[in-house]
Amino acid sequence: MSRRVLRGDETFSDLARYRLEKQLLQYCDELILVTEETRQRYLTAYPFLKGRVTVLRNGYHDFFKFRGSAHEGSRKQFRMIYSGNFYHGMVPSEPFFDALKHIVKEQLLPGDRIFFHYVGASSHWIKKLVQERDLTDYVRIDDPVPREQLRHYLKASNAVLLRNYTPCISTKLYEGIAMGKPLLATVESREVETIIKSYSPQSIVVSPTDIEGIVQAICALYRKWEDGILIDTISTEFLEEYSWKTRTKRLAEVLDTVTCSNGRGRYV
Repeated sequence: MSRRVLRGDETFSDLARYRLEKQLLQYCDELILVTEETRQRYLTAYPFLKGRVTVLRNGYHDFFKFRGSAHEGSRKQFRMIYSGNFYHGMVPSEPFFDALKHIVKEQLLPGDRIFFHYVGASSHWIKKLVQERDLTDYVRIDDPVPREQLRHYLKASNAVLLRNYTPCISTKLYEGIAMGKPLLATVESREVETIIKSYSPQSIVVSPTDIEGIVQAICALYRKWEDGILIDTISTEFLEEYSWKTRTKRLAEVLDTVTCSNGRGRYV
């Protein structure tokens, strides 16, 4: 994706990428993208694509589907978790930890009952953020772990933190909803918000830079957990629509349309 599509401008060094991208797109029969927001950006940058762009969203891997009854997570502590790329430097990281610090400092919630678990590349930045805010007693940082261990951590959690780099949609959105876990979604994407509201009623969406909003969201989720009503909610409709089987079927339908006898028959 060229800078012209991503940000609406370009640098001299990006000009060659833009020209190559434009040439490829001029000869394609169908451009398949995974978000509506990306589709709009491509159409703005390349108006000649009108009528030749299909949005086919990602889905979840069966690994993230908890079979049988939903899991309610820990009852001893309210445990939030995030795994993978934190998009540090692309999406502000400080507000979430500032919100956690405010909750602890102002004693808005019992300090011994809230916990955040980060599983991912332990770069110095996250350790620094935690230490500077005196949050070492409330945050655990682990390097990447085998899938089965991650599955154990996810089952034990009560809420999953979701971060997103617009116009993309993190696959963690689909994985979190498939698990049935409530999401603390710190995102600025109406598309993501619409998906969450459709399939994950217990989740909360807030701007990633809104410290007070994040504070309120954590407290609201905690109160529901404390009252025993923050339960995992698995949407069978979501599981069907966003399974790899259904996603593959949708892709096949697009390819059938493009490659049929009356199609343009060049490139996808």
